[in-house]
Amino acid sequence: MATGAKAVIVGVMGLCAAFGQQPPPMPPPGSSASLQQTPTFKDYPVQQVYTGKVALPKFRKGNFETLPFPDGDLRCIGTDDGEHALFFANKKVNFAGKYVIDACTCGSGCHYLFMWDAQTGKMFRTFPFGTVEIGPYLNAKPVIEYSGEHYKVDSTLLIVEGCFDTDSHPKSRDCARYYYNWTGQGFVRFYKQRTRVPPPIR
Repeated sequence: MATGAKAVIVGVMGLCAAFGQQPPPMPPPGSSASLQQTPTFKDYPVQQVYTGKVALPKFRKGNFETLPFPDGDLRCIGTDDGEHALFFANKKVNFAGKYVIDACTCGSGCHYLFMWDAQTGKMFRTFPFGTVEIGPYLNAKPVIEYSGEHYKVDSTLLIVEGCFDTDSHPKSRDCARYYYNWTGQGFVRFYKQRTRVPPPIR
């Protein structure tokens, strides 16, 4: 078994043990073969859900031209603390018991995700992917439109369907449905379902 594959399996197994549930059967190491059953949100529950006041996300301050996304994305977060409060004051916990996932647009049918801790405002900017394009792809017959991201307040499972980071590799599109488990520190990708891939734009 490859070291990387072993680490992914051990990480998922350990997290499941910590939450007191049995992990779903894992595919053969190093492959994208199907699990014996498709993962569900119930397979990755949290023990409790935070119901207190949601803290505002703590964006970095500085020159907007040099800040990372979303901190420098004025369309998404506004230009100052007042606009931050206006944009995010009414957000609710929507993921893994105490986190808020939100999205910023990167054009028609395109967006990227960011997340923060509802109790502290701590930002989590590093997802395993950058941009997600969902379409519709009108040059495909029939037309392809992906479902984007799916998550629940009482589960650590994140499912994302779309074409990923097409700006960095437009000729070899990575279009699929990926399954990620949140460990409290980062996302572990452990399952892939293939989807239709749009034809290249000519």
